[in-house]
Amino acid sequence: MNQLTKNEKERLLQFRTTFSADSKITAQAIRSIDLLDVQFLTSYLYTVKDTLQAADLLSAASMFSKRYSYLVAVPAFYSFSRFQKQLNVSLKNTELLPDDSSEIWLPQLYLTDQHVRNVEQRSADRSRFFQMIFADHFHLIWERLATLTSISKQTLWENTAVYLFWIYETMLNEVKTEAEKAIIQEDFHALLDQSQAYLFGPYRSNPLSRFYGPKITIDGQDIRFRKTCCFSYQCFDKSIMCHTCPKLKP
Repeated sequence: MNQLTKNEKERLLQFRTTFSADSKITAQAIRSIDLLDVQFLTSYLYTVKDTLQAADLLSAASMFSKRYSYLVAVPAFYSFSRFQKQLNVSLKNTELLPDDSSEIWLPQLYLTDQHVRNVEQRSADRSRFFQMIFADHFHLIWERLATLTSISKQTLWENTAVYLFWIYETMLNEVKTEAEKAIIQEDFHALLDQSQAYLFGPYRSNPLSRFYGPKITIDGQDIRFRKTCCFSYQCFDKSIMCHTCPKLKP
């Protein structure tokens, strides 16, 4: 077991991961494991709905899953592929700290145990990492959200996929050596590998790969349009859609 370096922690701070918090803040934390309790999750979703001015619990569930996917997946995969260090993002070790920004409802991720494991046997370590974050974490929460609000699990998984595609494309643009790029590409290919479906939960196919498609250039901007709607237009300003919304695809 090891620790992240000061520079590595500073990089992850940009993804709204925090490594220190006073007792007053942690006392208000939402433990990820508690989200599996339907009564607790229902109450929490109503809070999210009111905060985001969402039209209903379904749109609140979608927006929650987008925020949650970013907070948990982005720093975890960045650390795994860039630092060769695996964060402990198990259900029992992750917490959401209250929003401390000027923007509306952007919580922070806090890890109770901040030790990391060095990635040494890449294929085996990656499989264990995928199992922890997907089958034993996201899948379980997405199941609860789908049962509670009738939101499609495809929408929930695409909400996760868009951030994973973004962070891997970001990493590929960051690195300067072919050796670093090869590691990132290998991890990204594994993320989309159909033979890895069992690491995501009881699925016959990889729930992320169907969402990875070519981008379309519109007005000089490369856009990968979503296949499902995330319902963000049903929150805040009800007239604004995401620029990647499938309803806007030419």
